[in-house]
Amino acid sequence: MSKNKKKMSSSNAIDELESVPLIDEDHIDKCGSKDPNNNRTSVSKTKTIILTAVCCYIYLLANIAITVLIPFFTIVALKKGVGSTSIAFIFAVYPLSQFVSSIIASALILPKVGLNYGIVAGMILEGGSIIIFGFLPAILDRKIFVAFCILTRILQGSGAACYLTAGMALVTSLRRDSIPTTMGMLEVAATIGLLLGPVLGGLLYQV
Repeated sequence: MSKNKKKMSSSNAIDELESVPLIDEDHIDKCGSKDPNNNRTSVSKTKTIILTAVCCYIYLLANIAITVLIPFFTIVALKKGVGSTSIAFIFAVYPLSQFVSSIIASALILPKVGLNYGIVAGMILEGGSIIIFGFLPAILDRKIFVAFCILTRILQGSGAACYLTAGMALVTSLRRDSIPTTMGMLEVAATIGLLLGPVLGGLLYQV
């Protein structure tokens, strides 16, 4: 009898563990209706494809924004008398800001505001910072120029961290049965962005 009770209790414990969802559905925006049979988010195939394509496009633009400065920013900064160490720090502060902001966004911001709002807010923040960054060469003072370059790059990294983290969480939550394929698509989009960024930056600088 005691052995049977132990078997029953262990089987009940396993059933309880299997019923716990791997991803908290409350942290995922309402992009579909929940299926009462399996407690998963039911989203149409068309909407899933559209959202995946949008996230890939976001990853493409994010990596273009990272590398578009490479061909011309060093030239512009040297003309203003900026040292090589300051130029290196301006480039490095973007991933540093993205690293710190990713932790903050995933732990504190996205669970409260939702993934959709996180994507929109992050893109607005980075897009606005990029526009401001384009007007910075008009600043004549070298120190002010460097300070604003660092500030705008920090804002860009923070915005990118917000929408990239939210985009990855959104896509993987909708395509749980094909997460490796989904991650591969995002990495392909990111790689293409890294390739196109310097090319576009050089062409735009020549124009």
